Amino acid sequence: MHHACSAGDGTCGRTVSREVGRFGGAYLGAMWGAEVGGTLAVGAAGTVAVAVGVVLSAPVIAIVGVSGAVLGGYYAGSQFSKAGVVIGDKFADVVDSTSSDVADILYKIESSFK
Repeated sequence: MHHACSAGDGTCGRTVSREVGRFGGAYLGAMWGAEVGGTLAVGAAGTVAVAVGVVLSAPVIAIVGVSGAVLGGYYAGSQFSKAGVVIGDKFADVVDSTSSDVADILYKIESSFK
């Protein structure tokens, strides 16, 4: 973002909205994915243990739960990051089209007073 905003080539707004969308999507997606991944992993391990007829110890459940949370957070964070980029681009497009319309309206208002 620093490079895009200091270059002066007009890409600052689009880059900022894109990167904020990427960060927000990754953050929210990773939190959600970690919760779901941990829950699914522990549930799946428990189901397999009951089906096979074995007892899982607490360290095994902890390792499975943490591993599921890490994998779920990583996967969902990366996918939601991509979605955040798309949302950031759409937001930048809306702002660009709206700002030119607003500028035209303001120019017409200003020229009507001359």
